Amino acid sequence: MSNLTAFHGTADFILFLDHNIAVTIGKLIVGFVGAILNSVIIIVLWRSPTLKQDSFTLLLTVLCGSEIVLGLAGVPRAVVTAFLTERMTKFLCMAMGSLYVYGDVATSTAMSGIAIARFNVARKADNLIVPLRHTWLSRITAAASVLDGLLVSGLLFLKVKDGPVVTCHLAALWPHDSLLLTFGLSMIFSFVISVLNIVISIIIWWKSNSAPSLNNVRTTLALKALGIILVYFVCNTLPKFALFWVMIQNPMDEEAFIATQIVLGFCEQFSSVLSPLVYCFTHEKVAVELKNIFCVKKPEVKNIIPLNPVGSAIPKSPQPTMRSVLGTPRTPAIGPKQPKTASELCLVSEL
Repeated sequence: MSNLTAFHGTADFILFLDHNIAVTIGKLIVGFVGAILNSVIIIVLWRSPTLKQDSFTLLLTVLCGSEIVLGLAGVPRAVVTAFLTERMTKFLCMAMGSLYVYGDVATSTAMSGIAIARFNVARKADNLIVPLRHTWLSRITAAASVLDGLLVSGLLFLKVKDGPVVTCHLAALWPHDSLLLTFGLSMIFSFVISVLNIVISIIIWWKSNSAPSLNNVRTTLALKALGIILVYFVCNTLPKFALFWVMIQNPMDEEAFIATQIVLGFCEQFSSVLSPLVYCFTHEKVAVELKNIFCVKKPEVKNIIPLNPVGSAIPKSPQPTMRSVLGTPRTPAIGPKQPKTASELCLVSEL
């Protein structure tokens, strides 16, 4: 630890976040909730025959898997740091740190690929008749996400610092220039994702003025893009920018760096919870499949006709009803408004 006067109260803040039982339990809860949500999405994606053939299924699977790794990576580190400090080894800390870096880089790469594909759909939205197929883009981005995460985490494994390990924080394991490159790369991905989603919302809103079929979906798509921006900008870009800013200071304050890193890890765990809600629960096909799985249909109760003593049905004289007098009324729509045109169906499923 360097001077404590450069960032007042930081050392106490770090000790609180590291050793406070409530904070540790909070990290455990957030990590496991994120893992459960992402696991449900993966099961739904591969349970439905329709979703198995969807071009985005593989990429969404990689995204959810990376979010599981990212969310759970902080759980063992929080437990070890809070309760098992005497059993801390360099290899254990390196393994937990590499899992975190893999989840961060792989998630950022996968979300960038999804943002590019959604931008391509939005660009052709007014003339879209059949869904665009992004099979190759999905496969390439999915492979790149996994390889990118493995490459960066593997390179960090080779650049570990010499000497004993006193804490499992990344700053104690790797040189600052390596971490600067890693978080800078991830921050660029986060910024690209946020900008692309802003552009997507603007394109859809602008094209809806000349394409009436887009009026029914523009609000939904704009809210979805806003949710993605909030998740990635608030939970990823802003904390990474703060960490990046602290790291480029000369001389760098170690306490401020570690405190920012802890906050970033907590934000990443929240991102693993919010991402499946924003990306997959708003996906039209996934939402329908989830309703089919979890919404239990009430059994229909048939009318029971009483029997007379002989055993035959009691004849019932027809009674006039409002339907016979006024005609068949229009059945009100139940549930959310459904798109009517092929273009709307395509946009809802692809965006």
